[in-house]
This record gives sequence, C-alpha cells and structure tokens, in this order.
Amino acid sequence: MALHPDAILATGPDASNEPLLAVDEIQGNVLPGFAAGFITFVGLKIVAGGEAAARQWLSNLSREITTLGQMHTVREVRRAVARVVGKRPVEPDLLLNIVLAHAAIRAFALDDARIEPTFKAGMKGAAFRDPRDTSGPIGWRVGDTEEKSPDILLILASDVEATVTARTAALQAVDPAHDGVRVTYVEAGVRLPGEIEHFGFRDGISQPGVRGRLSERPDQVLTRRYFDAADPRAMSFSRPGQPLLWPGQFLFGYPTQLDDDPTVPGPVAKPPAPWMQNGSFMVYRRLQQHVDRFRHFAAAQAPGISAKLGREVTPAEVEALLVGRWPDGTPLVRSPHGPDPLMADDDDQVNFFGFASDEADALVADLGVRRTVPGAVADDNGARCPHFAHVRKVNPRDKNTDQGPSHRFRVLRRGITFGPPFAEGEEAPVDRGLLFVSYQRVLDPQFMTLVSTWMNAPDAPEGFGHDLLVGQSGQPRFGEIKGERVLETTAANEWITPTGGMFFFSPAVSVLRNL
Repeated sequence: MALHPDAILATGPDASNEPLLAVDEIQGNVLPGFAAGFITFVGLKIVAGGEAAARQWLSNLSREITTLGQMHTVREVRRAVARVVGKRPVEPDLLLNIVLAHAAIRAFALDDARIEPTFKAGMKGAAFRDPRDTSGPIGWRVGDTEEKSPDILLILASDVEATVTARTAALQAVDPAHDGVRVTYVEAGVRLPGEIEHFGFRDGISQPGVRGRLSERPDQVLTRRYFDAADPRAMSFSRPGQPLLWPGQFLFGYPTQLDDDPTVPGPVAKPPAPWMQNGSFMVYRRLQQHVDRFRHFAAAQAPGISAKLGREVTPAEVEALLVGRWPDGTPLVRSPHGPDPLMADDDDQVNFFGFASDEADALVADLGVRRTVPGAVADDNGARCPHFAHVRKVNPRDKNTDQGPSHRFRVLRRGITFGPPFAEGEEAPVDRGLLFVSYQRVLDPQFMTLVSTWMNAPDAPEGFGHDLLVGQSGQPRFGEIKGERVLETTAANEWITPTGGMFFFSPAVSVLRNL
C-alpha cells in the first residue's frame, strides 16, 4: 500500500527540521495507531526446541505487518471519506502487528545485554502497587505464570469483526510440531459506540502529536498541523491542546524532547542494541471494570461532598470529578457546571486547556478555512478540575511536577474495551473492562512514573489526593478541592481490578523479517 500522495500536509510552519521517519519499518499500531473497531490479541508460546521453526514462522508472518506508511494511508482515506459522508468509513482489511516478550528476544538470540531491567523483570516483577499476594499478582488471566505469559503477541485489527475472527481461528490452527509455536491466549476487544469506556466516559481524547516527516517533502508530516502559522503556538502544538513531541520520546533512533525549547530537536535516543532501532516498548494491561461499584461509590459520596462544598453535587458530577471530564469528553476546566455538546464535538476545543496558565484564543486553519477557537482560563488551585482527577494525575499538562516537565512521561495509548456494555439490573458479575496498551521508548521512568509514582501517591505529581479512578495503592486515599478534603476512602480501588499484563517490544519490520 503506497503512501497517500496528499498525506497529512502541514499548514503551519516549515517542518524541514523534523526527522524523516522510517515509514516501512515502524509498525503501524505504534504510529499512528490502528484505531479499529475490533482488536484481538493472540498470545503464543515458543515450544521447547522449536526456536528455529518459530523463527521461520514469524519471519513469514512478518510480511503481513501493517506499517506506519500503510496505516497512514488507511487513516487518510478514513478522514477523506468522513468529510464527504459525515461518518467514518468501515475499514474491512486486516491490520497486523507483532510484539515480542523478553523470553522471545532471548529465544531468538537478540542482544539483550543493555535492555532496561524493568523490561527483563516483567510486569509481575515491576514495582506496581496493584493488589498482590506474597507470590505476585492475584488471579491474572495473562502474565502471572510462565504458562500464561506469551512469548509473542499478535495484534489483529479491523472494523469488520468477521475479518479478525477468521484470522484468529486460522492462527489457532498452527501446528506446534511444524511451526514451533502454540496459541495460549486470545483476548478480543471491541470499541464501544461513541468510543467510550465502560464507565461511560469518552476515551482517548488527549493524545500527543508526534513530530516527523513521511517523505522528503517538508510539508508531508506525520501529525497534521491545525494551528495557523500566525499563532505563536504553531511551532509547539499541532492543534489546540495537543503538544508536538519529538519521536525519540516513543521510538529509538530519533531526536528526543528538550525541556527548555520544544521546537528544537534534542539528542537522538540511541537504541540499547542495533536491532532496537525504530522500535518501542509496549505495555499491555487487562483492567477489569466494575461499573456498578463505581456508580454506587459516586452516589454514596455525593451527599457528603455536597455538604462540604455548600452546594448540591450529583452522583454524575462526582464521577466527572474523579475523571476530570464529563462523559461526552467536555473538560471540567472549560465547563465545570456540566457537559457542553458543542464543545465536546469540537476537536479544537475539547482538549484545549491548561492547568498552570491561561490559554489565549487560538487561530486555526483547516483546508484553507481559518477560525478563532476560544481560549480557557487556568485552574492552578484545582477549583474546577481537582488535583486528584485522573486526567490531571496522568497528564499535568503545563504544570511543573515532582519529576520535572510532564512531557517526559507522555505515552501513546492504543487501548480498547472488552466485554459487553453495562446493563442496569445485572444479576451476575460480567467480565468487562479495558485492554490498556501504550507505547513508549522507556518503561522506567516513562510508564512506571504514571502507575507507581503518580496514580498511587497522595502528593504527586502536584499533590492533593490519589487517583481514585484507577489507583491501586490499597492505602487510605483522599482527594481535595481547594484544600477541602472532599473524598475519603480506606478501601482498595474495587471498581478497577488488574487481571493481567505484560511488557513487550515492538521491533522494526525488518528485524522480524530477518530473524
């Protein structure tokens, strides 16, 4: 699939100083992401003595990998059709990516001497604060034992469920004796209507924009630029609220981000081993969601919070305070009193806000049409979006943090929900939740800061409460608004239960092809 001739033309400043990305080497779920309606994860173990056969089988399969260049063409076609018909078209083709656990890297004799210890230890050995017993994670479906820890994970995606289902069935027929691998894990994800997660909140809004060119043309860039060149933020942001980050934050072999000047490329992120060039670490977590418990908690807390704040606070507002947005995605910073459908439907407003500083009106341009986007006032003291809100704990934006500038810890999120939507009056527990996927150049501190330092701490990244939405500390937890402790609980976070997870590495296509 060739690169679309008009793919993502920059409308802002010249991007000639941005690096040329290896569009045929970088796997497409890393950049720009599959964003498909159905994604299934198939885990395989390499059978004892089957390393050579597995190497050949994987090399053959790698010829079907969806690359960055191919995925960009898919997304440009989606965008072009959506402009004409008013909705996103169905992508029926199969999208495929392949990632490797540390066990596969060793089995294939790839140099692992300088790979970070967190990856080698694996998620079950990482410094998480998830509920555990003395022997490790409790009741995980994947990743807690050797047998339940795949060496290879295949990511299969399409907007047509039957396309994914058929390919998954074919893979389950692999012959361990001939192919050197056997399927041990299958997990199917499905995107819910409105791209919400099971608690009912729109997900995936706040993604960073990644710098980089797709060809020698200085205007053919990975991330579209919507800021008009006349706006001073055009050099640092792709659109209001979406900072541009150098690709070395997520991939080996590219410039990293400088703390003091985001427009200038920083030092190149050198790979620990040559084969890791154009690769990225992937986190996979299976998070079970208990919707009824989440809603019961909000309903139980609403009267007490109302009394403390001196006004009526509904259970729906309690849920929004925990998240930092209303269910349709409207940010509390911009609309603290309720959702705003027009704002939620405007990609230039829904993510346009800061915490430390006011945002002035923005001048944007799309297909030659210029318009002004209203700015937003700051929320330094957490009066509108509490410091404990999930969106603030994991993305402090323009706030200085206990660990330095927040851009150091941004990740590319590629998750999808699993299980059926919640139905009122369910009589028995239903297995549903989020298959969390993120890509980052390093696990520690990049990913680990989010889950172990910020989510589960009462005083980080800026203080004033735990992340009560997904934190897993098991310790007394609280949240404050303007110094008033409004949420308190001593129970573990029972509406999110980790039920599996592993660390993987997404290598360049040629690495897999030449195993």
